Amino acid sequence: MVDPQATKSLIHRILDSMRKLYSSLYMLIATLLSLGGFAQIEAERMSVHAIFEANQGQWEGPFDYSLNLNNGGVFFEPGGYSVHLLNPEQLSRGQHQHHAHDHEGHHHEPVVPFNRIQSIAYTVEYVGANKMAPSSGGHKAPYHRNYFRGNDESKWASEVPLYGSVTYNDFYPNIDIRYYSKDDHFKYDFIVNPGGNPTAIQWSVVGTEMEIIEGELHYKAPFGDVVEWAPVVYQIVNGEKVIIPSSFQLSNGVASFDVGAYDSSLPLIIDPTVVFSTFSGSTSDNWGFSATYDLNGGLYGSGICFGTGYPTTNGVYDPNFTDGPSPNLTYVDATISKFSPDGKSLLYATYLGGSESDQPHSMIVNSQGQLIVYGVTGSSNFPTSANSADNTFGGGPNTVPFSFYPLNNPFYGFPAGTDAFIAVFSQNGSNLVGSTYIGGSGREAINTAIQRNYGDGSRGEVIVDPNDNIYVVTTTFSSDYPLVNSNVGGIAGQCDAGITKLNSNASSFIWSTMYGGTGADQGYGIEVADNGFVFITGGTNSQSIPGTTNGFDPTYNNNTDGYIARFDANGALTVATYLGTSTYDQSFLIDSDKYNAIYVFGQSSGNYPKTSGAWSYGSSRQFIHKFNNDLSSSIFSTAFGSSANNNMNLVPTAFNVDECLNILLSGWGGSVNSQAGFLGGNVRGLPTTSDAEQTSTDGSDFYFMSLSANGQSLSYATYFGGSVSEHVDGGTSRFSPDGQIYQAVCAGCGGSNSFPTTAGAYSQTNRSSNCNLGSVKFNFDVSIEAAADIDYTVDVDTVCNTLTVQFTNNSRNANVYEWEFGNGVASPLSEPIVNYVNFGTYQIRLVAIDTICDISDTAYLTIVHDTGIAPKAGFEVDYTVCDATRTVYLTNQSRKSTNYTWNMGNGDILTGFEPAYSYPQEGQYTITMIAEDTACNKFDTTRAVVNFVTDIEAPVVHITPSDCKNGRFDVRYENDSSYYRYRWEWEDGTVEWDKFPDTKAPRSGVQTVKLTIVDDVCNSIWNYEFELDIDRIDNRIYIPNAFSPNGDGVNDVLLLKGNTCLRNTRFVIMNRWGQEVFVTDTPFSEFWDGRFKDGNIKQDTYVYVFYSEDGERKGYVTIIP
Repeated sequence: MVDPQATKSLIHRILDSMRKLYSSLYMLIATLLSLGGFAQIEAERMSVHAIFEANQGQWEGPFDYSLNLNNGGVFFEPGGYSVHLLNPEQLSRGQHQHHAHDHEGHHHEPVVPFNRIQSIAYTVEYVGANKMAPSSGGHKAPYHRNYFRGNDESKWASEVPLYGSVTYNDFYPNIDIRYYSKDDHFKYDFIVNPGGNPTAIQWSVVGTEMEIIEGELHYKAPFGDVVEWAPVVYQIVNGEKVIIPSSFQLSNGVASFDVGAYDSSLPLIIDPTVVFSTFSGSTSDNWGFSATYDLNGGLYGSGICFGTGYPTTNGVYDPNFTDGPSPNLTYVDATISKFSPDGKSLLYATYLGGSESDQPHSMIVNSQGQLIVYGVTGSSNFPTSANSADNTFGGGPNTVPFSFYPLNNPFYGFPAGTDAFIAVFSQNGSNLVGSTYIGGSGREAINTAIQRNYGDGSRGEVIVDPNDNIYVVTTTFSSDYPLVNSNVGGIAGQCDAGITKLNSNASSFIWSTMYGGTGADQGYGIEVADNGFVFITGGTNSQSIPGTTNGFDPTYNNNTDGYIARFDANGALTVATYLGTSTYDQSFLIDSDKYNAIYVFGQSSGNYPKTSGAWSYGSSRQFIHKFNNDLSSSIFSTAFGSSANNNMNLVPTAFNVDECLNILLSGWGGSVNSQAGFLGGNVRGLPTTSDAEQTSTDGSDFYFMSLSANGQSLSYATYFGGSVSEHVDGGTSRFSPDGQIYQAVCAGCGGSNSFPTTAGAYSQTNRSSNCNLGSVKFNFDVSIEAAADIDYTVDVDTVCNTLTVQFTNNSRNANVYEWEFGNGVASPLSEPIVNYVNFGTYQIRLVAIDTICDISDTAYLTIVHDTGIAPKAGFEVDYTVCDATRTVYLTNQSRKSTNYTWNMGNGDILTGFEPAYSYPQEGQYTITMIAEDTACNKFDTTRAVVNFVTDIEAPVVHITPSDCKNGRFDVRYENDSSYYRYRWEWEDGTVEWDKFPDTKAPRSGVQTVKLTIVDDVCNSIWNYEFELDIDRIDNRIYIPNAFSPNGDGVNDVLLLKGNTCLRNTRFVIMNRWGQEVFVTDTPFSEFWDGRFKDGNIKQDTYVYVFYSEDGERKGYVTIIP
């Protein structure tokens, strides 16, 4: 019986360490993985199936390595290993709560609180094992992980390695143990070296019981036993796997192996397989929040992840206990990963958090390549830096991130309240450059007052200025939010927007202030314009907010409004404006253009104003509004939406105005936003352009759009998503300056693989049983760069050496061109034609200019003109060597020539295009033809030889038996002709008319072969006899009757040997139902590896048929473990 107090302590430690693995996706590059998926996908690339992570102090517990399972973990130490498993059915129901409606609107089962989920922990202890055995990892992964957990820097870990296998040497005397996985099963091998004794291997278990059932060893668990299949014991003898009889033994709670007789001078392999009922490849559930980019196009994705920790008490955990202020919570960590610009490589993965929940809301990379993360933490020991601006956790009331979670029974939350945090990471993610809390004694960074969309509770944004100063906008409920260099007295209503400027390493607040009225005011987006003014936007239900007197709309409209507020470089409020109609409105994202105009992107359920001449579409559910810098006047506004949809189409996630004044936006919509208390709606009916990536939708997808300057036209629009409800769980994503979106997505929920990915991306598979963070990099291809590119075609003018070049302009996004051709000539044309009269080398320059975006690009090309097109002489001559008239027939194939002179080789000179000629006598003659271009005074010469004879020389025949020893022989001729005929005759009377016969000799041994060569043109016949010693060995092949495709490198394929010269070969293997499992027409180079349809097939006996020119051969082959 398990001690209840110890069990409670264990659960809290498990909850405290619920930190595991997470994933990402990429489009332009699109990739999908769980960071359990990090482990699984990288494992697949290393031809292994799990990742073992070294414990370098990032985890509590006396273990060396961990292996993450879908519903738990395995923890390895020299004396054995510990297993911690959660009930997978209950866990799945809890994890699915955040998308409680599928795309058909069906409800999922009720959430199961985490510490009411049934669990088991047990430890396998090897009796008498060497607990000082040295360990080593194999198949090292090409990336690493970083851990910043808690405020004790000694427990942080950077560049933690990962492996595909772990080996403990001298586990017992002369016995090693190797842990790995295969076919999604955890495996271990005992390698009994000479001098080792397999009877020494014994083990017991603490926390459960063992039982042998039908030869398999069962570890009892209330939700499905863990099973070790009957062991496979073998030796490699002379390159062949020899199976040794073996079985499990169990006596008085101690298990061991009963191994039959074997050769003790050779290593012995004991190879069990452990089947966890839910092991599916080291994956964990994770939710997507934020994405950003760096200057090199690298992709960062962030989210939260769930997992299990090292068990400190063994046994079945009572699922019905209650303890502490928030007994039903799961805790989560923030996770950040960085991918290469092409999305094919994971560069690092970083885990960030304290003892309670932490989640990232917004990210940006500064000019030094350092990643800045803004988010929320409920941890009093969040990893702050020693010189942080604020290292004290303010806390607050019990908080949940999603309004549909009740405070007394959420799946995860913040029982000790929340603060905002800023964390600054080094370029490689291995060091925490700076980190600080931002907050007071109330709630920060969770927007609970106005939460009209799923994920709105986790908004807020961080940005940087050209000097890498950090700006963050959040929402605060604290009366003591930090105010630095501010003239604000404190919180004005239920909640205010908190705006804080920090230095580049978050060691000090430069200024910090609050903004709001008497109601609820939430801060969502922030922007620093080029003129230094700071702008924020968000949602408000305050009847009055400061600074609106001189703003465009000074009056609260109704229900909920959006707002924009402007602050000077010192943090002082200068002006503000409401945004909205008489019904619901909110503004979520904000940006500025190069002229310091201000743009916002939001939602409206009213008739949002549309400027004449601006593009608009359908209903007014989403709006874009542009203001001058002092917010006093509107420059343009527009709205769009599905006319058939009375609810919102999009929840805004990313917004940008590029250098060309194009307006880029991203959002999602669908069933996830239809949960209780949210606005609902879907993305059906929105416009797409002809070049859209995806023109159809299931209603629950992302939507990407671009408008031209001032919203005059729709430039690009597409849906993006799969067959499940793509969304984000909060946070911001970003557009890079070159018009590519870096979008975080919570994708593949329910374990789906439908989310679109691209070939070559880091992962194209959802390895989690639930959701994966997806990170999309998608190129809108709008006019944000002038890309110059030159191609050309050449020809030579009829005026001799003049080179005429037609230039092809492949430039993109440019409207003005400046050509220089290297010969003193220039042109503004798009695709000019240029004549080069003189020989020489010419460098061509093209400058492509985008006058709208004020940018240009230059391309260069070098052309060498060293010759014109000269005459090319050419002719063919046709004649018969024994022709009595000795006539030649000339075919003129010359080019670029007008006059032709023929020297017939006997003193006769002819002219004309194709003159007729007959030689007066036999002999060999060289015909010389001169082709002349009279206009350019150039000529070319070519020659051909003819030979007329009466006495034809007999061909020389060389014949040798074939090396294939198949009854055939090889023939080589000298002095033969294309019109000769060849008759072969064998001693059995077989005749074949062919230059190179294919007939086999009727037998082996010395025999006579006859050949007749017939010249029908010159009426000549030549007879030959050859006495040959010929070998004929038919159907000589070796086909094994068994092989063992288990990946040990020995006898892994069905290797055929024999006569590789056999023709018309085909090798077919069929199962007992006659289904073909392997077919090849090259049986001596392509071998069966025991796989069928990309999967291993089971142990069994299979039928084969070998076809060849010698007939058929049938037999059986057996697959053994």
